[in-house]
Amino acid sequence: MDFVLLLLSFLLATSHAAIYPDPVLDSRGNELKRGHQYYVLPAFSGPLGGGLNLVSLNETCPLYVAREESENPDRSAVLEGGTFYAMFAAPTQCTESTVWRAKVGTLTTGGSVSQSIGPHDSRFAIQKSDDPKWAYEISSCPCSVDVDRASCRMGCSVVDSLPKAVVFMNAAVEEVVIRSKA
Repeated sequence: MDFVLLLLSFLLATSHAAIYPDPVLDSRGNELKRGHQYYVLPAFSGPLGGGLNLVSLNETCPLYVAREESENPDRSAVLEGGTFYAMFAAPTQCTESTVWRAKVGTLTTGGSVSQSIGPHDSRFAIQKSDDPKWAYEISSCPCSVDVDRASCRMGCSVVDSLPKAVVFMNAAVEEVVIRSKA
């Protein structure tokens, strides 16, 4: 009888985990919240550079999403596997929005947060990283996860210009700390 109860408890726990994905956590272990600002930083610090920022190639628009040279950059919880739109909050000289847009292997700005049906080049997903375990991977995800339409069966794909593993740091909380490191 104890074995049956133990098995039943295990099955209930695993089915709950499959139904409700874990929330994405920031660098302090707090859930990412929609509508809040976060720095996207590499999970490992060092000479490979800092967080993500906007850069202009040949002084033209749209702007590209790229890694900083330095780690010192000037609905509620976001869930693992769920899709989201990313944008930079700071205004730019370009007329395009600062919403990220995936193009062949790179990211630019000029994306849209349109909720239209079908593939969308401004939609991304966050998954837990295998290495390191406390980091995440961002991928381009043209359709909401688990949408069963022919145009959405391509799934999510890696964006080459992003670091493989990233962590999230709450921009409002960390603003003073980051600026004090300069």
